[in-house]
Amino acid sequence: MSPYRSGRAALRRATEVSYYVDARCRRQGIGSALMDRALTAAPGLDFDTVIAILLAGNDASIGLLLRFGFSEWGRLPDLAVFGEDRYDHLIYGCHVGDLAANVADDAG
Repeated sequence: MSPYRSGRAALRRATEVSYYVDARCRRQGIGSALMDRALTAAPGLDFDTVIAILLAGNDASIGLLLRFGFSEWGRLPDLAVFGEDRYDHLIYGCHVGDLAANVADDAG
């Protein structure tokens, strides 16, 4: 995790989460463990909003984010260019307090 737009007071409670799991190590719960740790740590680090920035087509990462309560907050169409291919740049986010409320709702 790192501060999102460091130096901007209005965004001081927002953090960006980034992760990468090598292809040989995927489907072993590593991404879930990393995300769980980040979301658990966020409030203690005075963050209440967590965002992830990724490319459309990264279905594994999108699935992970959705499982942890993130939703799509933004889309920049065809922004990323790799050779002849263009991809939307996505912003997914969640409010940590909302996640805690969802967990409490699920438990009760």
